[in-house]
Amino acid sequence: SNAAYTYSWNTISSGLSHTVAVRNDGRLCVWGSNVYGQLGQGNTIGAYSSPVQIGTSSWTSVSSGGGMFAIRSDSTLWAWGYNANGQLGDSTITSKSSPVQTIAGGNNWKQIDCGKGISSGSLVAIKEMGDDF
Repeated sequence: SNAAYTYSWNTISSGLSHTVAVRNDGRLCVWGSNVYGQLGQGNTIGAYSSPVQIGTSSWTSVSSGGGMFAIRSDSTLWAWGYNANGQLGDSTITSKSSPVQTIAGGNNWKQIDCGKGISSGSLVAIKEMGDDF
């Protein structure tokens, strides 16, 4: 049997040709196309037809478009994948094949969402009230 079907999933989001999901145990898993490094495996090689884990951190929520965005269990905001318009928020226009913390930094991030088109994969993120960027 396929081990992917034995996981319990907490949240899931799909991009143009890839998917990202958080398991109930906090592991972040991805699958699909990896042309811009959106699978966070440190490369831009091919595609994955089964879920693969990103690192060992614990995550709480995800959103996927041209870029991938996720909140870790410590409430920090991370991004990776397509970045030609600077949408990853890391002060560059270089796509990232591994998660990088956004320049807004800090913690207390509670909710994220992003556009689904490759050029419109911009991020909207919400922090707790009273927390500065």
